[in-house]
Amino acid sequence: NGSILPLCYQYFFSKMYRENSGKFFTPHPVARAMSNLLPLKDNAIIMDPTCGGGTFLVEASRRFSDLSCYLIGNDIDQTLIYLTDVVLGLNAPKNHLKSSIISNIFTPTLEFKRWFNKVDFILANPPFSLKISSIESESKLFNLGYRNSDALFLDVCLNLLKPGGMLVCLLPHSIVANKEFLKFRLQVEREWILLGIIGMPEGVFYTTANTSTRADIIMLQKKEKYASKKEAFFAFAPSV
Repeated sequence: NGSILPLCYQYFFSKMYRENSGKFFTPHPVARAMSNLLPLKDNAIIMDPTCGGGTFLVEASRRFSDLSCYLIGNDIDQTLIYLTDVVLGLNAPKNHLKSSIISNIFTPTLEFKRWFNKVDFILANPPFSLKISSIESESKLFNLGYRNSDALFLDVCLNLLKPGGMLVCLLPHSIVANKEFLKFRLQVEREWILLGIIGMPEGVFYTTANTSTRADIIMLQKKEKYASKKEAFFAFAPSV
């Protein structure tokens, strides 16, 4: 039924994409766990701005199977967009609308920009540790000197989400924990409400990217005008 197409793609092509674009394909169980963090809402607009083979969108479709929703996939690589289109075409029910975009998220096309301030939920695994020399949209993190793709991804999501919209994504553990990212974290808390962090051990990406890179699951909510503080959860998975 096409549900394992992204897994096959990850297995055979992940090394090529990691070397060229910083992509680390997300293991299926991690993507499912992340999608389960999203609250159910009818007619939600759900986006993955770096969709790869469509794993997150398939899991979002499963999560929202009984509700209507709009699934949007974007990737800079046309081949991956084709794969996402096929996977969603085979797996998403008829009550789920679908569209795809081919755009660099840091120099976005008009088609990408038209979703600014319209998205309810973002599920994503951003490209890790690519140096970004310029960014077209407003980015306070870029102005603070953080010029790597995974850090700047948060400002991309801030532009896309509605006030009150939610982001569940993977970030390198160093961004969450290391001292040199203190100003980054303080800026994030000015713009976002931290809902939770799930720490993951080394080895999670061995099956899909053959790397020991350590990442954590981050859950954030874009602040509304009259935002109230919420209690955050913190968890840790001690083994793969």
